[in-house]
Amino acid sequence: MKNLTVITNKQFLQSIYDFQFNHNISQWAVILHTDRGKVVIDVTKGSQQIVAALPRVTDVGLKVGIWQSHHEIHCADTGVPHAVILLPDETAVKQLNIDKAALEVRAALPLNRQSCNVNFASMIPTVGYDADARVMLRTFERGVEGETLACGTGAAATAFIVHSLGLIPIKEPHQNKLKVDVVVASGAIITVYITAVSNQDSVIVEIEGPARLVFAGTFNPSSLNLHL
Repeated sequence: MKNLTVITNKQFLQSIYDFQFNHNISQWAVILHTDRGKVVIDVTKGSQQIVAALPRVTDVGLKVGIWQSHHEIHCADTGVPHAVILLPDETAVKQLNIDKAALEVRAALPLNRQSCNVNFASMIPTVGYDADARVMLRTFERGVEGETLACGTGAAATAFIVHSLGLIPIKEPHQNKLKVDVVVASGAIITVYITAVSNQDSVIVEIEGPARLVFAGTFNPSSLNLHL
């Protein structure tokens, strides 16, 4: 295995995956240095999947607000800030007017949390699936100010909140690693692994999902007036 250290942010995950495949490298451990700490990426040739270990989850707040008089709002920062609202079933998630609902959720939060991404989720059955829990998720992304088809940090935040609320059944005694399959708006599955850290009140959160080449191109850094 080769190691590569990259000074960048998480938007470069796809580029790293493509570089590794195009240069016929079988496996890399890639370290991304972000403003929130290190993100470690495992990329294996032929798997069409990437696995990312995220920085430590911070700014966790359970039940920090109420939406529509009875839906509790939870918050967690998995590299970027997220609010998570659990709805009663899949139908409620699918039929939601997410643009309207997300702005209402933000308005119900304390001022310092109102610029967050907003996630609406529901637990779905695990029967017949190799997962400890399954979640349906729709994410309203900040900056874009609209729904995104898939959000890795949103899936991680939602799985973390579901775990923190005790909604994931423990199938085996002393089980310290949980697998949560998150079905996002595109229909793809982002798998979130939550691993307890021995003798610490914290967990390691990893996300795994598919990656594919969307486009390729070149640019001249000098055109951006960057001092590299």
